[in-house]
Amino acid sequence: MTKTRIIIAILLFSASVSAAIVGSFLVTIIKGEINRKLPEQLQIKYFSWYPGGLSALKKNYKEFYPDGKLALALKICIALHITFLVLSVFAFGFFG
Repeated sequence: MTKTRIIIAILLFSASVSAAIVGSFLVTIIKGEINRKLPEQLQIKYFSWYPGGLSALKKNYKEFYPDGKLALALKICIALHITFLVLSVFAFGFFG
């Protein structure tokens, strides 16, 4: 493996991690936006998570903010994270 390929792989992996971090921040922002609209006893906890929680979160966000752009930004972050991660795996030579 050449030095250039290693550098590209590291940059792709770093971009993947960056997209995941931004996506995590977006999830927190979306929870805050939803909690503004809910009474205190129904609010979403920031540190609890469960299977299917992301789809429920996006559903609630679209219900309260039909024209909101945060759900789209989150989808873009998820897509970039997966894309960069797969490309970094190939660049590191795991499948080739």
